[in-house]
Order: sequence, then structure tokens, then C-alpha cells
Amino acid sequence: MRERKRKLRQEFLKKRDNLSREEIESKSENIERQLLSLPEFRRAKTVMLYVSFRSEVATDKMIRNALNLRKRVVVPVVDGERIEVAEIKNLEKELAKGSFGIGEPKKEFRRRVDQKKIDIVVVPGVVFDKTGGRLGYGRGYYDRFLRSKSIRLKTSCSHPCALIGLAFDLQITGKIPLVEEDVRVDKIVTESGIIDCKDQP
Repeated sequence: MRERKRKLRQEFLKKRDNLSREEIESKSENIERQLLSLPEFRRAKTVMLYVSFRSEVATDKMIRNALNLRKRVVVPVVDGERIEVAEIKNLEKELAKGSFGIGEPKKEFRRRVDQKKIDIVVVPGVVFDKTGGRLGYGRGYYDRFLRSKSIRLKTSCSHPCALIGLAFDLQITGKIPLVEEDVRVDKIVTESGIIDCKDQP
């Protein structure tokens, strides 16, 4: 299982890394339009967005537009083996390179947020399948975060926390080998459409 996951990561990271910067920007703009049109996003008051790096779906414009829409935007901060969240109000002013070279709020701008307030979590990944299966970089940060009590309780309540994966079309594959600890997303947004994972056989 571990070896199959490792090979999948390598294969799809290579595919994604072969995209040009222009392709990443263009495809990311299409993904952003579809993300912002989702009813889960429109009704959300607090939105968790990841800060993109390397060849990931670019989120800088998404963060700015969410702020312009008066959303409360929180981003991940790595704390040991866990992800914490902090509110961000100004992308250019408040971010600096943090863990693994990914942008995180500078210490003076780390406004802690109760995770129970999060209405939608936008999740990065290396590869997804249409049932919501996801592989990240193998460190388990997001799976641990999405399994945390505050998020699990929110996903089962009357106003659930939506888990939305962002990916390029080339990152969608057949069935991913998963274990019980792996958390599935509810929907995946790509440049060509929205995959409702709960509707998949």
C-alpha cells in the first residue's frame, strides 16, 4: 500500500510539474471561477484556503477575492506535527515563507481562529479520485487536521463544513488505495468542471 501510494505521488507530481507557469495560471483562474460559484463557498462566512507553492493550483487570487467578498479567510500554519489555522487579512503584508517553504502568516499576524467556525476547507493534493480519495505529499498534515474533533463534528452537523479539493484535470485518476485514516473530500474542482464525489458509484 505504501509503495503504491509513493509511486502514484511520483507519477502525478511529475505530470503536474510539467505544466508551464502560464498553464498553471490559466487553469487556476478557471478553477477559481468554479470554486467561487459553489453554493458551499457563497454561503460560507469563514473559508480555509491553502497558500499554494510550486506547481499547485494557484490560490493567491482566490485569497484576495475571498477577502474582497468579505469572507473571513484562514490559512494553515504548521505547528510541529499538526496544522493550526490563522486568519489573514492582507496577503502581501502578512505572509512569509514558513514550514517547507510555504507561505504562512508572520508571527505578529497570527490571529488564531476557532476551527469550529470554519465553513469550508479548500484542500490541496497531489492526486485525487472521483470518490473523493486524495493523496497529499505523504506527511499526513491535512488528514490529521480533517480528522480533528472540531472539523469532524462540524461535518456531521446541520450546517456542515464542506471539504473541497482543488486539482488540475491531469491530477484525477482511478481508484486511489486508501486506509481508514485517509479523509475523502466532498467535491473536487478542476479547470473543466466540478466533481461531486458523493454522487459517484
